[in-house]
Amino acid sequence: MDPEVKPAESVEITSAEVAEAEETASHELATEQTGMDMSTEQPGTLSTLPPAEESGEVAWQEARDQVSWLLNVLPERLGEVYQEYKKPITTAGIALAAIPFVVLTVALLRMINAIPLFAPTFELVGFGYAAWFVYRYLLFAERRQELSQEYQALKGRILGQKG
Repeated sequence: MDPEVKPAESVEITSAEVAEAEETASHELATEQTGMDMSTEQPGTLSTLPPAEESGEVAWQEARDQVSWLLNVLPERLGEVYQEYKKPITTAGIALAAIPFVVLTVALLRMINAIPLFAPTFELVGFGYAAWFVYRYLLFAERRQELSQEYQALKGRILGQKG
């Protein structure tokens, strides 16, 4: 031990002093946090809640304000998102719309194939059209060139090319 440091004298603290110190500390802490005097020695007034009708009206007003904001802002935001992602949204919409169309077509074809003599008749019509197409466009060279020109013109119209 350092010779210059002297031991402190013993101090006795009573439980009453500890309780008083704790009460003072909690009172000071409450005063600092709330800015109000929270003493229990003097009678005070109790704060009252607003009537239920007023708080309900305030809640309804807040809900109306939120719904109003949502109805005003949501269409603008959706428009901005649509303008930014126009092509992917359109592509996804077409793909989703095609699903019910394909399901309906398959169901219709199954129903038609269930009718006797319809399936063989449609097969004959399909064979006849295929034979006509081969004779009309594929058998002779000048007609193949005509088919190629028609195909290029159709492709240009679909893709938006001039030509």
